[in-house]
Amino acid sequence: MAAVTVGDEGPGAAARQEPRVQDVPGTFEVGYELDGDEAYPAARKLIEIGSPDSMFRTRRWVVAPLAR
Repeated sequence: MAAVTVGDEGPGAAARQEPRVQDVPGTFEVGYELDGDEAYPAARKLIEIGSPDSMFRTRRWVVAPLAR
């Protein structure tokens, strides 16, 4: 058993990859975000998070308010 410190490049470090975040083409929309009984202009797009060599990826909506 070997001790590994933070920042140390061990044998498993090369196998791990940082997840990649990319836009999903054709998903950019501008509309309204509802907050209770009020609506605000907002833009949103779908992003995909995952490793480039993995078949498992997660999709999430990113919403940016344009005015409040």
